[in-house]
Amino acid sequence: MGNETRRSSATSRRMILASAAVALASSCARSLAAPADRTINIIRAELTPYQFGARGDGSDDTAAFGRAVLEAARLERPLMIPRGDFVLTPPAASSWQFRNIPERTTHICVPLVSGLTVVGRGGRIMTRAPATPLGPLARIFLFGTGLNLSPGALRDILFDEVEFDFADEFSPIHSFTFAFGLTGVDNFEQRNLKLHSSGKRAGRGLFLLNGRDRRQIGCRHKNMIQGHYVHYEWGPIIRDVSFEHLTECMDWDGPAWKVDAKGLRFKNLVHEAQCIDSAGGSDWVISDVTAENTGSVFFLYHKLEAYPTFAEWFQSPEGSFTNRCVPMERILVRNVRGRAAGRDYALKAAETFRVGPNRFKKYPKEIVGVAPPKDITIEDVEIDGGFAAGVNECRNLQMRRVRLRNMDAHDDAERGAALYLHQATTTAQTLRESELSGVVSDVEITNSRGMGLLVDTPSDLTLRNLRIDGYNLNDGAHTRKGLEIRGLGRKSGLVELADVHVGGGAGAGLTDISVRGAAGVVRERLRMRGSVTGDTAGAQPLDLSEEGSAE
Repeated sequence: MGNETRRSSATSRRMILASAAVALASSCARSLAAPADRTINIIRAELTPYQFGARGDGSDDTAAFGRAVLEAARLERPLMIPRGDFVLTPPAASSWQFRNIPERTTHICVPLVSGLTVVGRGGRIMTRAPATPLGPLARIFLFGTGLNLSPGALRDILFDEVEFDFADEFSPIHSFTFAFGLTGVDNFEQRNLKLHSSGKRAGRGLFLLNGRDRRQIGCRHKNMIQGHYVHYEWGPIIRDVSFEHLTECMDWDGPAWKVDAKGLRFKNLVHEAQCIDSAGGSDWVISDVTAENTGSVFFLYHKLEAYPTFAEWFQSPEGSFTNRCVPMERILVRNVRGRAAGRDYALKAAETFRVGPNRFKKYPKEIVGVAPPKDITIEDVEIDGGFAAGVNECRNLQMRRVRLRNMDAHDDAERGAALYLHQATTTAQTLRESELSGVVSDVEITNSRGMGLLVDTPSDLTLRNLRIDGYNLNDGAHTRKGLEIRGLGRKSGLVELADVHVGGGAGAGLTDISVRGAAGVVRERLRMRGSVTGDTAGAQPLDLSEEGSAE
């Protein structure tokens, strides 16, 4: 009997050690797969919210979570989230005011501390409304920080495999409820998170101000309002992140620098349906993007509120503009695949993508003195069934290997094309300060419902290896040209056409290639090399004509 007991004990010990080894290997594998420096120590005894009074049954577990977070960080041990529904309730008291606006209070359920690791093991983080209703502009952070105007006030916070469910199971969800609300935090990591609502569409992911070196790996967002809302960020690395049935996904509403994002998937978005939205910054690389049934895939522009520093912006009155705003510079977007991309239900300004100093068609007077985007590269893009894509101003645009098929467009003389490139020409001053230069090459536009390509007021611009096969399929009044270049001579510089073919136009009164410019300068400023042809039956193949006078 004693031998059997000893054999049983030895077997149990081997099973425990084997289980621990498997768990450690799994944790290490996840760490090696992600570009992160930290690993999770799961060998030491686990801490869970249950040890601090949590019930996990839909009761209010806010206080227990607060105690658990402090103790886990103090002991440098991970806080594990086992099975259960852990409900966090925001306090009535505000922690700080967003941009000092009294109505924009912030309410933190669980304050975060440096050195914290939280690991999901089957439990859900949920929320309910407080007993005293909060104002409609309040911000609720399930996990958050106080206001830190300087970066690096907190650091090294990791959430791994945690599930956030914004379902209205316990009460309606406030429209500005975020999983995380951070200011001045370095090295915040989100790994393999599941953020969603199993009820009505609700909840937002990350609210971040003044952060550095964020990591987001393998996270899934579904049936929510917003993925992230970020102002002033340096060095984020984002990998393998998906968004489904959201209104806004990746919203950089303020400047960001050294953004590295790869493996982004967007599907079945609603209302504004934005995938990637920017507001200034430099040195971005965005790659391997898929978008299906969405609004704009990317906006690369800067906002007039994008002050040079975070402190200036945060302390300035809302709506105040500066002509020192941070521009977009040195941006690379590559390997984008889109299907039915470019709808914008809320704003009715449908565009698959746009580059420029301002997001909208009209330029406000305050845009004067603002530098255009610079050194923007867009390559290896395929869109099928999208809406018009455009660049309204750029210095040294590099666009290559772009395929646009079955693109829709308004019957609009300014933007009624599958692809339009034009400058701000609302005033003489904006015209002097604007620029549209660079090289657009290896572009195929097939079956455009409007024009194929529209170029307005170029500077030095080369169009090379351009093929348009099918245009004006909607038979519009303002879209009867396959390739139109207008405003030649308003700015200095040359326009070069090299190996261009246009054909397949539909309707009457068509012109395959039209180049118009100031009196006496069209032939002086236009260079044609190789084959430049139009072959739509009954259409004028090439029209070189004058318009107005040079400015």
